[in-house]
Amino acid sequence: NARIWVPFYIDEEGKIIDKNIIIDDGNPASGDSFGPDLEKIIAKNFNLSYAHLVSQADKKRAKNLNNQGEKAYHAKDYERAISLYMDSIDLNPNDGQTYSNLGLAYQKAGKLAEANWANRKAIELASGANANVIKASSYYNIARIYEEKGEYESALQNFQNAQAHKKNEVYTNAIRRMEEKLR
Repeated sequence: NARIWVPFYIDEEGKIIDKNIIIDDGNPASGDSFGPDLEKIIAKNFNLSYAHLVSQADKKRAKNLNNQGEKAYHAKDYERAISLYMDSIDLNPNDGQTYSNLGLAYQKAGKLAEANWANRKAIELASGANANVIKASSYYNIARIYEEKGEYESALQNFQNAQAHKKNEVYTNAIRRMEEKLR
């Protein structure tokens, strides 16, 4: 097995942080190796952010997988949709729309913790012309989870967040519904 010894790292302020850890390469016989993921492995071990550069070819393949996931979702094959969305995310981990789609698929599959996580990740990654739409729909989906659990204050807050990003009568009605339940 290959190993990397990391005695220290230098943080963004220039401070030297002692680590003195060894990161194993996995099992070379199984084909596992650091390879192109070395930076990701080190970032994970140090709780650092890692910016994954995505090629145009990977973006195209990821979009295709996301589209296949949408078809599976509409066919009510939520487990297949989840798998396709996850494959898409593996290729392009920076796409907020795919995380939003994943959140909805998790929600329909009854995996509410995972749905909450995926929607929050979608909000974090939302960018570009559709950022507000992605954020609004993800906040709405989170709110629906809280509403189902009877956590009306949290639901209200998330419905309001959805409305703040995109005006929609559905959000307005949901806000009224939560305000009535909280009276």
